[in-house]
Amino acid sequence: MSMVGPRPLTEHEVVHFLKEKSCKILSLRPGLTTIWIVKGRNRFTLKQRMRWEELYVDKHSFILDCRLIWETILAILFPKGAY
Repeated sequence: MSMVGPRPLTEHEVVHFLKEKSCKILSLRPGLTTIWIVKGRNRFTLKQRMRWEELYVDKHSFILDCRLIWETILAILFPKGAY
């Protein structure tokens, strides 16, 4: 497990919602935080979360990971969308 990466989901969930794109998300190690966590957490459906995960896989970089870590800290201190 890494600090930033797609959230750990079952392979069935990823395959069900992404179908042929599932290999893309499953190619990265799962992480403790990801893009949809800092963008709104529980406000997203599972299908929307998978779209965010795919976006992260397409755009992932060291700078993006640093930004997501920083935004995760802010999301912990100033929660929104958590219930």
